[in-house]
Amino acid sequence: MLSLEWLAAGLGLLGVVLGLRENVWVWPVFIASSAIYLAVYLRVDLIGQAVLMLVFILTSLWGLWNWRQANTGLSGSVLKGPGWLTTAQRLYFLLAVVVLAAAFFIWFAGMEQHPNPWLDASVTAVSLIAMVLMGMKRIDCWLAWLAANAASVVLFMQQALWPTAALYFIQFGLAYWGLRLWTRRQAL
Repeated sequence: MLSLEWLAAGLGLLGVVLGLRENVWVWPVFIASSAIYLAVYLRVDLIGQAVLMLVFILTSLWGLWNWRQANTGLSGSVLKGPGWLTTAQRLYFLLAVVVLAAAFFIWFAGMEQHPNPWLDASVTAVSLIAMVLMGMKRIDCWLAWLAANAASVVLFMQQALWPTAALYFIQFGLAYWGLRLWTRRQAL
């Protein structure tokens, strides 16, 4: 299983780099990484992360469609370069994180074998919102990724998923880079 974890981590890292560059191939790479991680997380009873991988696959399909439509100018897509959420949108997404985290916590806390229901629920909720924001090309996605990646390092270290913890440590730095890069692109 360790080799699968390394493969998923490598694909995840490649996906982040492609996302930084606004390359549409980010989405197929995220789909592959998420499918492999689904098996890894089920093996160590991280149900939230497994559910997250299923949602990541669906969100990646939507992101692929959304970015491709924007690149071709079809279907009246409003996607252009990266931009910030409005204050009202930020409040909406923050509320969504709180509601999702609470719902996931209630679900995970009922599982006897779950190693850390609160942390898993929080990472799951923030990551879901980050993925949606990335699909929308909102710069705010990188702020959400910073939070999710920092918490993920702790979660995966607790489960001795060392390659994955290392990946999220690296992704924390890449999220900071993404924030700076997309902010500069938005200013142009």
